[in-house]
Amino acid sequence: MHLRTIAFRGAFFFEHSQIRHYLSNPQKLTYKHLYIYQECINFAPPNKLMTYVIQNNQTMSHRFSPLLLFLFAVTTSCTRHTAESDINLNSVDLFFAVADSVAQRQEVAEATWDSLAHSDGYVMAGWQKRKGLIRNALLIAFHPDSTKARNTLLQGQLSMSDPRFHTSLLVRNYVDMKQHWSELQDFRRDYDYASIQKQARQTLQQFLPNFVDSLLTFPNIGFICGDAECRSKRSGITLDINYFYKYPEEGIRVLTHEMFHTYRAHFEDHERFDSIPVLWVVNNLQNEGIADLIDKPLDYDPVIEYAKMGYPEQLAQMYLEAVAATSDKMARLDSLTLSWAHQQITKEEYFQQTSGLFPLGGHPNGRYITNLLVAHGLQDQLLAHFADPVTFLLLYNQVAARENLHVMSEGFILLMNSHSSQNSKY
Repeated sequence: MHLRTIAFRGAFFFEHSQIRHYLSNPQKLTYKHLYIYQECINFAPPNKLMTYVIQNNQTMSHRFSPLLLFLFAVTTSCTRHTAESDINLNSVDLFFAVADSVAQRQEVAEATWDSLAHSDGYVMAGWQKRKGLIRNALLIAFHPDSTKARNTLLQGQLSMSDPRFHTSLLVRNYVDMKQHWSELQDFRRDYDYASIQKQARQTLQQFLPNFVDSLLTFPNIGFICGDAECRSKRSGITLDINYFYKYPEEGIRVLTHEMFHTYRAHFEDHERFDSIPVLWVVNNLQNEGIADLIDKPLDYDPVIEYAKMGYPEQLAQMYLEAVAATSDKMARLDSLTLSWAHQQITKEEYFQQTSGLFPLGGHPNGRYITNLLVAHGLQDQLLAHFADPVTFLLLYNQVAARENLHVMSEGFILLMNSHSSQNSKY
C-alpha cells in the first residue's frame, strides 16, 4: 500500500486537537501512530518524537532501541522520493534530536550515537567510523557545560596538522547552526527538496551543448550535519544542511558540479585511458576543471571561499601555491610521461610519481587551465569535447606559449595524437 494512502486513512488521528494530545503524550503512541505521524510531517518537526525517545531512554530502555530504529526506518522510507533518486534527511533529523537533548543536559545512550553515525547520510559520506568525532564535536558545541572547551577550540585557526583540526571544523559549523537553530529546523521541514533535481538539470542543460537528457541519472543525495565539503561517493552525494540553508543557490551549483561528474562518466573511455596512463591524470584535471566552471565564478577567491566554509587560510594558500606552480607541474607531467613512454619507468612507478602532483583533487590546476581556455575563446571547443582529455591537452598547448607556461614537448604531443579523439567515445 502506498504511504500516502496509509496517511490518508490515518488522517483522522491528526485533527489539531489530536496532534496536540499525542505530541504532549508520546508515551501513548503506538508504532501505527508514529507511522502516520511521519507521513503527516508538515504538522510538526520530524525530530520531536526522536527527541522524546532519546531524552527518555532510561525509562524506556526495554523498548528504546527498536522504537528508535523503527522511527528511523520510517524517516528513511518517508524521505522525499523522486523517480530518479532519493533525497535523504534522516541524519539531519537524528542530529537535531540528539543536539536538543545534549543542550538540555540529557544523557544520550550509546546506541543513539551508533544510530547517528550509521544513519544514511553519514554512511553515504563514509563517516560511519567517525562516531567519536561527531559525538565530541556535538558535545563541545551544544552542551551548556562545554563553554570553556568550545572557546579554547575556536580561538584562531588551527593548523591542519593539529589533531584537533577536524573537530574544530565541525564545532565551528555546529556553533554557527545554533545561531539560527529554529530557522534551520524550519528550513529542513519546509524547503522543496524535490526542486533540487529540476534546478540542477536546468543548470546543466544551459551549460553543456548537445545535452542528452536521458543520460542524466541523478545520484542519491544525503544531507548531514558536518563540514561544508560536498562529497561525491558511489552511494551518492552528501552536503551539509547548514551550508545549504545559508547558501542555497551555491548549494545547487555545487550539487550540479557533482552531477556533471555522473553525467560525464557515460562518455569516459576507460579502455583508452588504460592504454596510456597520462590520460587518467589529465582526465581528472579536465573533469574537475570543467565542473568548476559550473560552481566557481571567474573571480573565485579561495581565501574568501575557504574562510566562508570554515577552512583555515593554510588550505587556501595550498590552493594558490598549486595554481602558481601550474607550469612546473605540467613540465613534470611531460617528463614523467616521456619516461614511461620510453620504458624508463613502469606504469606503477608513473602513477606513484604523479600521485600528489596536482593537489586538492586537481581542482586548482584543472580550474586554472579551463579558465585560461575560456579566456582565450576556446570554451566552445572545451565543452564540445568535455570528456576527451587528449583534446583538453591539445587545447592547453595552444594557449601555453601565450601565457608563458610550459609547452608540452613534441614527443608528448606525438604520443597524445596517437591516442587522439578520433578514437574517443565522444
